[in-house]
Amino acid sequence: MRLIFCHIPKTAGTSVRENLAAELERDGIKCVNAYRAAGVPPDAFPDYQLPGDWKYLSGHVPMRYLTENPQIDVEARDLLFLTVIRDPIDRLISWYNYVALNPAHQLHEQVRASDGIEYVRSMEANAQTGFLKPHDGTVPKWRYIIASIDNIEPTSAEIVKIMVQRDVPKQVFERKRNMTKDRHADFPDFTPLSKDDFPDQLLKELHRKHAEDMALYETVRKAGHLDYLPVS
Repeated sequence: MRLIFCHIPKTAGTSVRENLAAELERDGIKCVNAYRAAGVPPDAFPDYQLPGDWKYLSGHVPMRYLTENPQIDVEARDLLFLTVIRDPIDRLISWYNYVALNPAHQLHEQVRASDGIEYVRSMEANAQTGFLKPHDGTVPKWRYIIASIDNIEPTSAEIVKIMVQRDVPKQVFERKRNMTKDRHADFPDFTPLSKDDFPDQLLKELHRKHAEDMALYETVRKAGHLDYLPVS
């Protein structure tokens, strides 16, 4: 079995990736990191040369780019696809705070110069469902686990069980990396944005704008995780 962790930004993915890597490496499975910071922008992934013996791949790579890489077989039955879904408004606010506190990010200056509420208001609609839409609408024949951010620990334990047939207490996966909080000490003048800063009317507007993502999150949250790709 091979594992692809499709890391949607700001869905606790760093914690998921690192905790899974720590467990899977105990069984000789190393994580291949396909991130912009590792020199792999998402749209460059179709030409990315994976190691021939890869078993665990993680990256901010939308489904449409994953399936365009010739080394990834859309017909593979021994490939497990994992992603994590988050409340879309919480995710957008977390994204704003993260970029505002990350000088290395390409959008840092633009974000710091903007009004936080208006920036969140202007962000792309339904980015999470968009992340999961496959190229030309063809859904790969993989095994799927689409998890809620509220259910990370048991889901991660299940992933390890599937990959290496080893039981791991879910408490192992409670270790968290808060990438935004880690940087806040370097920017004492910055006040993080929170959902409480948004007027009720604007929150309703955002819920309408991101209705597909909201519906997906609620479906996944109620189920704990889905075993199919929730796109048409």
